Amino acid sequence: MYAAIQIGRTEIDTPRSLYQRSANGIVTGKPEIIALVKKFTDGCIREKVKLVRERSGSPEHFQEAYNRIFTNMEETNKDKAFKKTVTAITHPGDKSKGVDGLTDGVFASYESWQSPDLNWVYYTDSHIDFVLDLGESDPRKLCKYGFS
Repeated sequence: MYAAIQIGRTEIDTPRSLYQRSANGIVTGKPEIIALVKKFTDGCIREKVKLVRERSGSPEHFQEAYNRIFTNMEETNKDKAFKKTVTAITHPGDKSKGVDGLTDGVFASYESWQSPDLNWVYYTDSHIDFVLDLGESDPRKLCKYGFS
């Protein structure tokens, strides 16, 4: 189960992927994979597994991370930045997804910090600077942790 989850997290619309693209282009979790993540974490909890993958956290943390992904993907169509143009000022790491990944509606697992994940946009040795074109003026101000 764990192997199927790990392999599927970097693919969309393949037989083994965690994700599928709906008719309107929104990426969502496949129902059978959502059920597989739950079955896996329930089994870990039942068998008293302390950590899922070395240093990655408890089974509950693993489930919460995937709940976050699946919930965020379901709400993508409400996001003002969905599919908007992103222009990099500083460029992500060599194996990173391109900056357009910031607005494509695909979310990565929190556990991806240990190794490159094709769904993450990540930077090394620098901070991130980019321009997000929302296509219209927005009176809100962007602060360190989001809009204010």
